Amino acid sequence: MRAKLPKGNGTWPAIWMLGIKHLTKGYPYCGEIDIMEHVGKSPGELHGAVHYPEENEELISNSDQLNIENLENEYHVYSIEWNRNEISYYIDGKEYFKFDISEANQCFKKNVFRKPFYLIINLALGGKWAGEIDETIFPTRFYVDYIKYYKIQ
Repeated sequence: MRAKLPKGNGTWPAIWMLGIKHLTKGYPYCGEIDIMEHVGKSPGELHGAVHYPEENEELISNSDQLNIENLENEYHVYSIEWNRNEISYYIDGKEYFKFDISEANQCFKKNVFRKPFYLIINLALGGKWAGEIDETIFPTRFYVDYIKYYKIQ
């Protein structure tokens, strides 16, 4: 996805995915893939993460962040490459995080990252991570230039 992120404290744009069975299985049993998360109070930080259940049903998170300038002033391409073995995270074609899917294996259960997911694109405001909303930022916008999805055969 090529996008330009909103400016200001309290913004929380995200490109993420949930397992399609989240309504019946619940969270975190369906898994989550955060392709891109950004909070306006930390303008230079880009985050990528995965969240999944552990054997004892606790939430496990693996993530990384990249410090990059001009997230709010320029368009950037946010992407993942997801195959049977790993999920690799990129910004503008540069890899900054890789997750080994086998880390989410569970005894007698199929790995959540080997099941279907669906894409979510949203702009949240406020919350524990994003912080207090700066009212002077409005109107604010999360610009999306394009979204591409492809499956390698």
